[in-house]
Amino acid sequence: LQTVRIEDTFEKLKNLISQWAFADGEVIPYLTAFVMLSPFQHAMQWRPWVYITGKRGTGKTTFFQEVLGILRGLVIRMDKTTAHALAQEIGCTGRIPVLDEFEKYRKLEEILELAKLANAGGNYTRGTTGEKMKKWSLHHMFWFGSIYPAGNDAAQRSRTVFFELLPHGDNKPKFLSLAEKEELKHEIIASMLKKWSEIEQKASEYWEKKNEYKVKDGRVIDNIAYAAALVDIATGEGGIPEFAKQIDFEEDEERILRTILMSFPPSHFSVDRGITVIEYLESGNNDIAKLGVKKFKRRNGKTFLAIDPERVKEELLKERWQDLDITAPLLRLAESRRKEPVNMGKNATVRAVLIPWETVQRIMGKQDDDQNEREDIDFFEKISVTNN
Repeated sequence: LQTVRIEDTFEKLKNLISQWAFADGEVIPYLTAFVMLSPFQHAMQWRPWVYITGKRGTGKTTFFQEVLGILRGLVIRMDKTTAHALAQEIGCTGRIPVLDEFEKYRKLEEILELAKLANAGGNYTRGTTGEKMKKWSLHHMFWFGSIYPAGNDAAQRSRTVFFELLPHGDNKPKFLSLAEKEELKHEIIASMLKKWSEIEQKASEYWEKKNEYKVKDGRVIDNIAYAAALVDIATGEGGIPEFAKQIDFEEDEERILRTILMSFPPSHFSVDRGITVIEYLESGNNDIAKLGVKKFKRRNGKTFLAIDPERVKEELLKERWQDLDITAPLLRLAESRRKEPVNMGKNATVRAVLIPWETVQRIMGKQDDDQNEREDIDFFEKISVTNN
């Protein structure tokens, strides 16, 4: 192992990972880097969440088995666990947590809140029947896998590096034998130990220059710095990749509103499954108010969107959003910052969040079209006045 070169080890692992089909091939070296960084998670100053997504049959579980499986003895797969059980299992250890099929976890939000503690390193504490509290140290880089990304707030998404898998077709991958996996594990650890100080130094340089990179959120640099440093040292072609520069963490309130308006009403409301909520609203169909959304105009002529949060969660958002308080984020879009009484039909008055329709148009990307239309009308009106 004295002669192991990080360049050779990196290339060997990258070739294995390249057998999976990714939505963006540029991510492969960086995913390779995260695998090699995992045994050194405690030495990292910041540990992002690494998230493998993709449809069924794209090889997410196989990836964990055949790639992270190289680190056998260090990796622990937690199936449908709870936050407390997870803390007990990995706390104060160097084990690498893998949570596959994460969308099926019942206590999903609690686990994500626990995982936040590990990003910068922290302690999970619980009271006991005695005088002392129990404390578990968390300095871990969490690996998640699911069909769609879990987590419904911007603070969670901003801690994550996503890698999307595509169907791999008829290609038959060639995996490593147990002996080859064990050999590669030792090569990874040996080569990383030799280069760790350089990796740390290079990552620090990326953090120091954070403001120079054209990214929409500085957390992107925090998340990718160690991986970029390793790619640079192992290949000479690192740096902040283009896919990272394009990452945009949409604000919670905008994401929730988009999800509501772009959803399709349930079958008991409409047999036409091709019409979205916003299309119903724009058509003037007030029956949609039964689902907790209503477009209406006040006496002053201003148009609003009224949202009954509880009704909307029940009818339109379903299971994925049940544990999330959507009222507080949506109120950030309201003028009054509080719920107001609104008649949602059949004399049913509820306290709803009122969002100015122009705000809805801006978020849904329709404002520019309307603005252009108004400018065209103004232009032709001016011509008409001049000619007269």
